Amino acid sequence: IRLGIKHYRTSISMSRVLKMNGEVNLKAIEWYRNYFKELKKANIYVYATLYHWELPQFLSEIGGWKNRKTVDFYLKHVRAVVSSLDEYIDEYFVFNESRHASIRGYYEGLHAPGETDLKGALLASHHMLLAQGLATREILSTDNLKENYLPFKSGISIVIVKSPIDNAAMYCWLVFFIHII
Repeated sequence: IRLGIKHYRTSISMSRVLKMNGEVNLKAIEWYRNYFKELKKANIYVYATLYHWELPQFLSEIGGWKNRKTVDFYLKHVRAVVSSLDEYIDEYFVFNESRHASIRGYYEGLHAPGETDLKGALLASHHMLLAQGLATREILSTDNLKENYLPFKSGISIVIVKSPIDNAAMYCWLVFFIHII
């Protein structure tokens, strides 16, 4: 608080929250709970990113976002976060820049996993969009509606930038994904 910070964006790691067998790691939940409690004590608004390119290694080994099992595992992560930490989170970022994780990672080879397969990239994109929709539904299904975000339980955000060039690129990207759906 000495810095005057009122807003803080952080990520909640799927690899920390869930064990490989899908069980919730209670030590990790407790760590995040204490972390968020301290932020709230300082009156800091918490933005939580649920996926920030940190796919567990064992999911990468079975195809990552190309594999439907990744969606299911991600939803376990979302449920664990929402059921255990929701009271501390003011706004959710369901994915951080899903285009980079899907197209740039599975088609352009510029990000992990560094692949150059269009079919794989489209499948990864499909699964990420499916996961985003299911995660949003999960977040909105909670009972703890916050007055400032009605009808939402909490704010749910996608990253949008302000420059005209980036907004034009975002529009093209959204149109591309709408056609996939």
